[in-house]
Amino acid sequence: MGLGLRRIERDLHISPPEIDELVRLFEEEGFRLRDGSKETSRGRAMNVVEADPPLSVVVKPLGENGFELVRSGQVRFVNCGRTLYAWKDDTFYRCSPTMRAAADFLLDVYASPVRQLC
Repeated sequence: MGLGLRRIERDLHISPPEIDELVRLFEEEGFRLRDGSKETSRGRAMNVVEADPPLSVVVKPLGENGFELVRSGQVRFVNCGRTLYAWKDDTFYRCSPTMRAAADFLLDVYASPVRQLC
């Protein structure tokens, strides 16, 4: 960077509506997103696409004790009210209204670390 400007990095803890606003503001020029659960993460350059992420879920019976969910990989979801985002790898998906209608399931069941349903 020229003109004596220096890059400033900081952690922001923001609400879902603020995430939506920031994604829309910076999606053209790009942005980096750091996984807060990984102390050493430097962040990754993110792409924003208007699409649903590739997902699959298989429900396997566990005898009489319930069921196990087998998911197609880790996907994080952020419900911003009018917009549902999915974060997978280096892509932020702005989900379709059809997928947004399933937000409760995606946030509470699909994204849950719990594998067993009783």
